[in-house]
Amino acid sequence: MDRTRYTPGGPGSPGGAEPVARLSATFGPAGLVRAYAEAPWKLFGPLVGPAPEYALTNTTAGILAGDRLAAEFHLLDGVRLRLAAPAATRVHTMAPGQSAGQSITFHLAAGAALTYWPHQLIPYAGADYRQETVFRLDPAASLVAGELLTPGRTAFGEAFAYSALRLRTHIYLGPSLVLADRPLLRPGAEGGLGRPGMLAGYSHLGSLYLAGAAAATADLEGLADLLAELPPGVAAGISRPHPGLIVARVLGTDAEAVATILERLAPGLVRA
Repeated sequence: MDRTRYTPGGPGSPGGAEPVARLSATFGPAGLVRAYAEAPWKLFGPLVGPAPEYALTNTTAGILAGDRLAAEFHLLDGVRLRLAAPAATRVHTMAPGQSAGQSITFHLAAGAALTYWPHQLIPYAGADYRQETVFRLDPAASLVAGELLTPGRTAFGEAFAYSALRLRTHIYLGPSLVLADRPLLRPGAEGGLGRPGMLAGYSHLGSLYLAGAAAATADLEGLADLLAELPPGVAAGISRPHPGLIVARVLGTDAEAVATILERLAPGLVRA
């Protein structure tokens, strides 16, 4: 399955091609200030809840071969926002030589607080996908972001049947790059994903990033204590590689178990 419609004159996107769709949105303390979206992007909200919440979704079947999607969000001073996805991101089957890419960039002003909680990523057989997520924070801003990668459509016998996943997450505090996280997962490579430094027998990978004020004020030892007793089939670790950054990794054998640990590490923050 592929999509070949491209938007002329759009900004650059992963892979160097023009994007199929662009989305841009600016949020102020009172809510959404302005927004522009091209299909298949759609932004829903605000949703009913204790704090402003919006849903970011792809209104089609998912990410298809040839897609180049780009989105940009600006949070002004004082904004508190939760941005989530209502359903999993499905990266569809691709023929050899085909690929797809998505980039999302966030700009957080001083005093802004963002919780970014996308749904799980499900790569289908043959998928070659590049994802770039960039967070640019004023040091006084606050970020809580999660990510959950699955092995694919296991019910269809497609566990680790994708071609390649390039998942880049960059976090800036002011002008300084404090995180350049660049997993490259290629199940067909020599040694597969069981070699050291890869998934080592686990099937699901969860990541949690706290940055800016969210990291500076967090109790790292207290968070580590939450990992003292893990259910069978789950491994996790957490560290503070920079005063303004905390990173946690969770490995497991099913999505629900990994998601539960990620939310345990961010109590009150997931829906803050």
